[in-house]
Amino acid sequence: MLRVLSTGFSLGVDGPGLRLVVYLKGCNLKCPWCAAPESWRPEPEVLFYPDRADDPASVPSLCPHGAVVFDGLVLTRSIDVCLSCVGRECLESGHPSFELVGSTMSITELVTLADRYRPFIGSNGGVTIGGGEPTLQFHELLSLLASLKSAGFHTAVETNGTHPDLPSLFELIDLLYIDLKQPDPSAYDGSGVLSNVRSRFESGLGMVVRIPLVDGFNADALFGPVLASIGPLNVEVLPYHQRGNAKWLACGRAMPSGSLRVPADPIVQRLKTELRSLGLRII
Repeated sequence: MLRVLSTGFSLGVDGPGLRLVVYLKGCNLKCPWCAAPESWRPEPEVLFYPDRADDPASVPSLCPHGAVVFDGLVLTRSIDVCLSCVGRECLESGHPSFELVGSTMSITELVTLADRYRPFIGSNGGVTIGGGEPTLQFHELLSLLASLKSAGFHTAVETNGTHPDLPSLFELIDLLYIDLKQPDPSAYDGSGVLSNVRSRFESGLGMVVRIPLVDGFNADALFGPVLASIGPLNVEVLPYHQRGNAKWLACGRAMPSGSLRVPADPIVQRLKTELRSLGLRII
């Protein structure tokens, strides 16, 4: 069984063509700019959106464990109480302030889901596995990829690249998206990422290196020389955005650090120019 955050579809974003995207739950890095903090915890959890309540005073009664409180002005939740809850009685009400994220699905269920949409996916699309960090469920991921390949699907995986055994999955992955958050091997996600990038490049199989560009974290880092030393890689620059901030609060987390900023366009273009000048291909 796999711990699944959600499934959905994308077109030309998570690989070629129309794709079924399976987001797995659980992440080992918990980046402070993450747009999907609900993917961090491996287990299913209840998100809480107080602004969805038309009558805030009526919401506390939906939780028999006292996790939700209304003080006459603000509706709040104790995340510690919520995380220890087993019954999740709040969900029985169907109230929009409570939203369950996460479930378990078998490999058979996921392959059957992909097969159901095969007529729409066609020969130009496929299935992408993302997260969270999918390699945290390594053996299940291996089995899922093998089953998808056997069923004739083009496969893609989106990973932070930190798992030391990632190369053992390469033959099952048609297109690998791998994040590089810092080019300094001693910083943040370690030298294992660059080692996996090099191994994938040397395999000759499809890969895109993704740089999540965050002003206040890595906007001044020298990505170009490090990546160019590996080879003429395909690189995608992903500027930080704040569209996931509401989910931080819904997860019961403090908002991302104010020192992290959306990079201005000149910062983005400067990095792209540097990468191109060193023979790297921007996609």
